[in-house]
Amino acid sequence: MYFPNREKTHFIFRIDTDFCTSEQANQLFSLCRKYQISGSWFIDTEDFYKLQNVYANFEGQEIGLHCWHHLVFEEETENYENLKKGCKQLDLAKIKYSGFVAPLGEWNENLQSAIKRCGFLYSSEFGYNYDDFPNFPLLNEDILQIPIHPISTGRLR
Repeated sequence: MYFPNREKTHFIFRIDTDFCTSEQANQLFSLCRKYQISGSWFIDTEDFYKLQNVYANFEGQEIGLHCWHHLVFEEETENYENLKKGCKQLDLAKIKYSGFVAPLGEWNENLQSAIKRCGFLYSSEFGYNYDDFPNFPLLNEDILQIPIHPISTGRLR
């Protein structure tokens, strides 16, 4: 986030691992280590082998949940079940996490309720807001929303 004048500018390097192979993840992690970058990795959790043998070894990186299934639902119960399955996989792989980002950057109030029920400290969905200051989407809410500028290699192509 850019701050004018002489205020310190902040940069968050967020990686959503949609359909990422183990080799691609390890290559990007090697670059992060080489250049001393602490990234925030939001991972899909269906592939338990990848969780245990790749992401669990990413020292100095933040790991968060992206999804179990790469979907956002209209109903709170379906969103909750999807998030709980992902959290269970991270727990089984002994990966600590505190943040969540939704597939495709989508957001709705029922997803927000599921995020809260799962105990996440923050989330970041550019479908809710982007290029803005951190905020709380709903009144009396304690889940911080961290807007980002959405970019991906697919979008760059």
